[in-house]
Amino acid sequence: MPGVLLLPDPLEFGDVELGVGSTQTLVIENIGAGQLELSSFGLSGLHPGDFGIVATDCPLQIGPGQFCGLDIEFIPSQAGVRTALLDLFSNAPSSPDQVTLIGSNNVLFADGFEVP
Repeated sequence: MPGVLLLPDPLEFGDVELGVGSTQTLVIENIGAGQLELSSFGLSGLHPGDFGIVATDCPLQIGPGQFCGLDIEFIPSQAGVRTALLDLFSNAPSSPDQVTLIGSNNVLFADGFEVP
């Protein structure tokens, strides 16, 4: 039976200028004993339009103990903290697996509080 590990979780982009892209790589690892069959990826949550899947070296099947990378871009459309979820659909019992995507623009942190 396949198993999915998504790293890092959350995938953080830091503070990025409006309209400027920043790309991070999400690692998809098969931690199970069976073949992992990827069927699709999707974006959901509060601000999915600020994130996009730009490249992958992932095959349709990932063997036990194997991994691949998924490049995700963050381009903030507004100031503040922006979040979304990446949904990974596969034959794993846990499907769909999710990872949180977090980026920001022009956010000041004072005494632990966010101020847009």
